[in-house]
Amino acid sequence: MKLETFFEKFDLLAEAPGGVGKLRELVLELAMRGKLCPQQTADGDAAHLLAAITAARRSDGKAASSEDVGSSTVDGWYEIPSSWRWVRLGDLGRIVGGGTPRSDNPSYFSEDGIPWLTPADLNGFKGKRILRGRRGITEL
Repeated sequence: MKLETFFEKFDLLAEAPGGVGKLRELVLELAMRGKLCPQQTADGDAAHLLAAITAARRSDGKAASSEDVGSSTVDGWYEIPSSWRWVRLGDLGRIVGGGTPRSDNPSYFSEDGIPWLTPADLNGFKGKRILRGRRGITEL
């Protein structure tokens, strides 16, 4: 579909049963493919970012895996811009489940503790990278 046709038919698409949901899906898919805006070389390259994550893990003294972050082959669902990389979330950080530590116990929190993100840290976040949340948690 040409862009002009899309805009000419937008009202019809939006008013169709389930149309708004389909338009949301389309926008998300286009965003995930890097098709909504031109790629800016000033934004950097995923390979450099993944190398920086690997270096940061090594400098923290934390055990790095035998491979660099993002070096394993991941089959993508579709083609993405050449500066992007498909990686598993587990390669970028540790994903754990559980409950929020009780905030009335200060021994659970530390300014320089384990980086910890909550939905509140992401709400309204406009940056390209987030390294830490509002507070860190302790091993406890």
